[in-house]
Amino acid sequence: MTILGRPDDEGLPLQQRVTDPALTEGSILRPLLRLALPFALANLLNQANLIIDRLWVGQVGTEALAALGIAHAALMVVMTLGMGMAVGTLAGVARSIGARRPGDAAAVFGQGVLISLVTGTGLALSALFVPPWIMAFMGAEPAVAQPATDYLAVGLLGQLVGAPLMVVTFALQGAGEANAALKVSAVSPIVNAALDPIFIFTLGLGMPGAAWATNAALAVTLGVGVWVVRRGDLNLVVRRSGFRPDREVAAGILRIGVPGTLEHTVRTVASFSLVKLLTAFGAIVLSAYTSVMVLLMTLILPGIALGQATASLVGQNLGAEQPRRAWRTAWTSAGLYAAFMVVLGLALVFAA
Repeated sequence: MTILGRPDDEGLPLQQRVTDPALTEGSILRPLLRLALPFALANLLNQANLIIDRLWVGQVGTEALAALGIAHAALMVVMTLGMGMAVGTLAGVARSIGARRPGDAAAVFGQGVLISLVTGTGLALSALFVPPWIMAFMGAEPAVAQPATDYLAVGLLGQLVGAPLMVVTFALQGAGEANAALKVSAVSPIVNAALDPIFIFTLGLGMPGAAWATNAALAVTLGVGVWVVRRGDLNLVVRRSGFRPDREVAAGILRIGVPGTLEHTVRTVASFSLVKLLTAFGAIVLSAYTSVMVLLMTLILPGIALGQATASLVGQNLGAEQPRRAWRTAWTSAGLYAAFMVVLGLALVFAA
């Protein structure tokens, strides 16, 4: 029984025709943690990009840091479009790998990349008119609004590479290749840390220079990600045929990705609304909020990592026709994160 109704993958190497039995058999907690740890480290590295930007932009001034907070909040809202499609790709790849159908996984990956290119192009084109509208809505003072507008425009242009990169890393996660995803994610903060001072100070671009540095880092990381996937020694394979438009496969990604997009949009719009409220209190309050948000985002990284590991394991178990194990995996992950947050919450209360 195939997932996408495609012929058997007889010509593929052995390691590309089987999933890791440890992910669909035996202990649930062990593979959950085994995947979640590299995912958490990868998320921490992605978070490092924000920290690096804030450290360098903070040297420009309070208004620049406040502008960065507004621009990031707005950018996160529009980036949910790419994230939703990446989640759909992850789910499709995971289920295909679990069913021992790497050809199906290759098709899902190819269609996910195509959708991300369309999404990224649309977001890049929105850079021509969306940033001024958003800043007018926010009502920020001119010293904050102008650099925020410039940063947001550059950030939207960066989705030409950012959206496909998200699909590549999420597809690796769906295939259970957590270590490969971690290695790819490690590239971006290293390149960003090297380029930030050059773009911001040496080239004299100021706060928007951080966005150009991030875009360059994303482009390099995407190149590394493509190289990693094309090596051919992973569960995730690349086929030219997978990049031919396929309405059936694309529809499957959208069926999962659109609800995921709506879910992420609710959260990001809530954060954006809070930034809108804080704008009335001036640059100092906004810059303080921008700094504190780094800490808050870092604290929830374990939960995000568990969610990614759960999505991969649930997909692979469903593909392996083990729905009960998939159900138990989801509840085990939820219980583990709830316990973690209780312990963390108590620690913060007593440390205050």
